[in-house]
Amino acid sequence: MAGIVNSPWAFIRAQEATLENLKKNMPNATEKELWRGVLITRLGMKVGIQGVLDSSPQFMPPDIEAIDKIMANINSFDELISHMLSVEKENLMDSDPIQRQIDKLLFQSENTA
Repeated sequence: MAGIVNSPWAFIRAQEATLENLKKNMPNATEKELWRGVLITRLGMKVGIQGVLDSSPQFMPPDIEAIDKIMANINSFDELISHMLSVEKENLMDSDPIQRQIDKLLFQSENTA
């Protein structure tokens, strides 16, 4: 179960679900505003998780200027996902050989469906 939850595949699916929810809740938002919302949602979730695990969080959310700086270089949802995956790389289990096999199977099953 941990292999699925901590996979890049699951991470991407979660961000796509967040994007779909934001589209429903913010029907007049631009694509870039929606992508920004995905980033802010993920950062907020990380702060919440860190707070539960540690009473003195080491991870603090970036300020709005940092988010704006990140978003200035994002021109598509795929670019946002790539950026987020690069930041999350250490939290994802993609260096484990078994995890790489799980990821391969998850992505393959998606492409054949």
